[in-house]
Amino acid sequence: MKRKLFAILLALALCTLLALPALADRGYAFDSANQMDEDQLSSLNDQAEQVFQQTGFAVCFELADDTGGQNIDQFAAQAYGSLCGAADGTMLVLTHQDACLYLSGSAEQVFSEDDKAALIDSMFTHDDLYDVLAAYISEAGEKIARYKAAGGSLTATALSSQGAAAALMQDGAGLLSADQAAVLETKLEDVSQRQQCDVAVVTVDSLEGKTATEYADDFFDSNGYGQGENRDGILLLVAMGDRDWAISTHGYCIDAFTDAGQKYLVSQFKSDLSDGNYAAAFNTFASQCDDFLTHAKNGQPYTSKTLPKAPLSGIWFPIALAVGLLAGFIGTGVMKSDLKTVHRQAAANSYVRAGSMNLSLQQDTFLYNQVTRAAKPQKSDSDSSTHTSSSGESHGGSSGGF
Repeated sequence: MKRKLFAILLALALCTLLALPALADRGYAFDSANQMDEDQLSSLNDQAEQVFQQTGFAVCFELADDTGGQNIDQFAAQAYGSLCGAADGTMLVLTHQDACLYLSGSAEQVFSEDDKAALIDSMFTHDDLYDVLAAYISEAGEKIARYKAAGGSLTATALSSQGAAAALMQDGAGLLSADQAAVLETKLEDVSQRQQCDVAVVTVDSLEGKTATEYADDFFDSNGYGQGENRDGILLLVAMGDRDWAISTHGYCIDAFTDAGQKYLVSQFKSDLSDGNYAAAFNTFASQCDDFLTHAKNGQPYTSKTLPKAPLSGIWFPIALAVGLLAGFIGTGVMKSDLKTVHRQAAANSYVRAGSMNLSLQQDTFLYNQVTRAAKPQKSDSDSSTHTSSSGESHGGSSGGF
């Protein structure tokens, strides 16, 4: 009897041991190269777990010294199968020499080859390895979430054409807190959805040898911004290393944001940008874009003649009145002081000196009169300057320093 009981208990113990891997937390963050500490890996694993809970897709990564002689694509596929195991998901493999993004299951419908390249390029706008991997999980998760929200029926090409390739708020320079970035992202998504036009904010540390305009245009094009057939959208780029800003417009936004309109738009947020009030500057940009797009769709785009004017403060009325009274008092006082030798007379003719005026001849002679009028040429401010990006797309926009 004791032997039978012992055998039953041993069998139960073995079953429990076999069940432990299934009961353990799913893993997403793996570092065989020992490049990160445990707290960082735990934080990234929690971030990926949240993506999995929301979408059912595993977003994993493996940091490795090398691939052990394997092709990196094969290494990534094997790593995903042995470490992640979910039917749908991604596996990013980083070695000292190379990077590879492997797609499993439905992830192949979410990410095109161009999307994979754009995602990797976007990640490496960050300098710190932790930030690189956090950006990978965040951006991959956002695109997967949009795919799921669309019913999981859109192809990768369709997702890109609808501006789903990248988040509307990308803070590569780390200017905002997590809460500030979340609030701004929500606002940008709300404006973009209502206006059917992407409104995006991007911050970077370096322009990587490009001008601010070139970087903004290329970022817009490569990350799939813009809604509709013409990819309507506007992007604000802020580069902290060079302290430059640039606005890139595309599609309908080229006409909606004229040169004069952009000058006014920048004046509304530039002071906050210069003072380091980044959240305020970006929220002002989003609000102004909403107003510009509404005005353009309801009538005509803003020009210098139709731009909103700030109301005159009430304090200026009493100041103007006081200045006018003071100027009048001083002016009449000076005129009065020049009349000290003149005395008041009873009649007007008393002021005329006898014999001082003798009019002998009066004659008016009119020769000719010719007036030529010509309209003064005026520079139009209702147009938007355009240029061509490196990918051959037509963009509007402007740039400057802060």
